Amino acid sequence: MKNNYLHINELQTKFKDENNISFKELIQFYKISNADIKNSTIKTRINRLIKQGIISRIGRGKYTLGQEKKFSPKIDGKLKRIKNKIQSEYPDLKFCLWHTSWFSQFMIHQPATYYTIIETESDNEQRTLYSESIFRYLQNYYKHVFHKPNNETIQNYVSEHRDSIIVLPLVSEAPVQQCDKISTVTIEKILVDIFCDENLFTAQQGNEKSRIFHNAFTKYTINTSKLLRYAARRTRRYELENYLKSLNINY
Repeated sequence: MKNNYLHINELQTKFKDENNISFKELIQFYKISNADIKNSTIKTRINRLIKQGIISRIGRGKYTLGQEKKFSPKIDGKLKRIKNKIQSEYPDLKFCLWHTSWFSQFMIHQPATYYTIIETESDNEQRTLYSESIFRYLQNYYKHVFHKPNNETIQNYVSEHRDSIIVLPLVSEAPVQQCDKISTVTIEKILVDIFCDENLFTAQQGNEKSRIFHNAFTKYTINTSKLLRYAARRTRRYELENYLKSLNINY
């Protein structure tokens, strides 16, 4: 039969209870039936398994059974209008747009307020300058716009409005993706953000935070290498690794 050499049925039986399959484990699996098989041949087989949706990549040398379940948030009209306004004024500026209502699918207790978040990307010297420029520009069109709000501002002002706009510098090498022609966040980014920015994401802390992590790992394919690399950019990799262990999330 066509895919017999991939040993799909045996592979699915072998790893049915595993969330994290390493490249080393796949090597060992294929060497059972062919001790002389080359690693390059196994890599080719892995790529074919991924294309067929038998396994998906969740990190460097890490895989899980099943097709990739990608986080692809819905881009609403407001985000598109903001994107068009910024691009018309700053055509060469790279920025990331997203909305905190995207956490709702993972939560039980829904927050009373949501934020539209705009993160601007540039070199280190200009990053804050650009985010300040975007902040001042958007004030011409929207009432409740805040730039890098501290905890006091968040508690006293941002939280008073149902849908504020928050402008921030984008952390370099943050994992983003394109959805509906807009640069926006990946699931890895928003998980790290709620872990690192407790003051900004107060509604997503405590039991809700653990619930968000569990549900995100269940519902979507999480690239743990990307997740931990971004946490390292935010100097919180060690703490995040310990947090994942405390939740019994196998990464």
